[in-house]
Amino acid sequence: MKKNIIAIAMLVTVSFAFAQKKPLDHSVYDSWKNVGAFSMSDDGKFASYMVTEQEGDAYVQILNTKTLERNTIDRGNQPKLTPDGKFLITTIRPFFQETKTAKNKKVKPDLMPKDTLGIYNVYTNSLNKIPFLKTVKIGRYGKDFIAFQTTPPADTSKSKKPVKKDKNEGSDLMVYQLQSGAIDTLKYVSSFDFTTGGDSLFFIRIPNSKDSITAPGLFLYIPKTKALTSIYNFNLKQTVKLPTVSEDNKQIFFLIFVRTDCFQKCPNLVDAQLQISGLRLSI
Repeated sequence: MKKNIIAIAMLVTVSFAFAQKKPLDHSVYDSWKNVGAFSMSDDGKFASYMVTEQEGDAYVQILNTKTLERNTIDRGNQPKLTPDGKFLITTIRPFFQETKTAKNKKVKPDLMPKDTLGIYNVYTNSLNKIPFLKTVKIGRYGKDFIAFQTTPPADTSKSKKPVKKDKNEGSDLMVYQLQSGAIDTLKYVSSFDFTTGGDSLFFIRIPNSKDSITAPGLFLYIPKTKALTSIYNFNLKQTVKLPTVSEDNKQIFFLIFVRTDCFQKCPNLVDAQLQISGLRLSI
């Protein structure tokens, strides 16, 4: 008799549980969450990760592995925790619904909601936001500097019309010192990237075609000392790609694309390319 009572009770409990279980439909799928983009400080004290939903805003969390305290950055995306655990760099997306509405209205790309750069100080829990983010980079092991570009709206208040921007013309690159917040600006940067250690920055400068002072070229910039080294100067008929650095940090290799008519006018250009491609640098 006792066994029968227990069996009936278990059956009622299981039946109740199944009755309460929500059927799987699209509304359930939209609420599912994914966790990724993990990173951790070298000492293991801090970790960060990103939580995304099928429909809705993502967020980034910074976890203190000692105290289990969590801090959240709303709408954070692709976070990068510096190796010393002092700063977290993240892109802050616009509100999901805001972007969705703009897409449905077929808003022009330059009028779409823009990302924001988030620089989070892990020890003070302060978040510095820089709007209109275009792109941001940090070295794989970088902990002192980041570099970013923005696309602020055009200033229409000035009476003088701005110089028309060329198709391939570069824009301002801001090199940001994480500890002090100091910013150095490099003009006309079309592409850039840090070395693996994050203490050296390669960039390609393409000025406006009407600028007779600034020369296009490939450069190496050391943020700590503000030293600028010209690696290769070229004309606007050439296309130069960012270099690849050898594992021993002593050699770089980069590609130069030249129009056919330039080869005919510059027969010694190939030799110059081969020499510059094997240039030894101390970085």
